[in-house]
Amino acid sequence: MAKVLHREFVYIWYYFDLQLRQIFPYWVLGMVIGSAISVFAKERIHNMFCSLGETVRKPHELSC
Repeated sequence: MAKVLHREFVYIWYYFDLQLRQIFPYWVLGMVIGSAISVFAKERIHNMFCSLGETVRKPHELSC
């Protein structure tokens, strides 16, 4: 029974390790790109959405 559990543990660990090695670099890259966008492009993105809203907004509604 101990051999079977050990074999299953090795099997699960191998596939977990393989998935982590394949996904981790892209996850870190996504975090870096997302952080850079949120820091450096926040105002530009906000202004673009505000200008889109102005075409739909009624005159009595608040502006951005």
